[in-house]
Amino acid sequence: MDMLTSAYAGFLTDGLLLMDMPYAIHDDAKRRVIVLGRDALDHPLLVGDAGAACLEDSAALALAIDCAAIHQANSLLIAWLIRVAQSANPRRVALINVSERQAVLFRRMRLDHILDIPA
Repeated sequence: MDMLTSAYAGFLTDGLLLMDMPYAIHDDAKRRVIVLGRDALDHPLLVGDAGAACLEDSAALALAIDCAAIHQANSLLIAWLIRVAQSANPRRVALINVSERQAVLFRRMRLDHILDIPA
């Protein structure tokens, strides 16, 4: 399945629009990439069961979270990253397009134990 949804077009499962989510999802044969939208830091659906919906129906061996649109981090994002990493277990989750500032922050918070953070 190859699917790219816009950040607020909604999360599609079996062709049904479930809810507006603060990320887009791109699947290919090798990995699922979750692309965070600019408003993800303040989006109420990032927490709870809805926030981990990005992993449903994914047979991809690798998971990645694209942080290009996010220029800072807050507790909501940190909690979501932890939730995704725990839900993805035993698969590892890689962060891509992370700023150096974010990478330092994530490492200081010891998230490198559960996420692959670029050097």
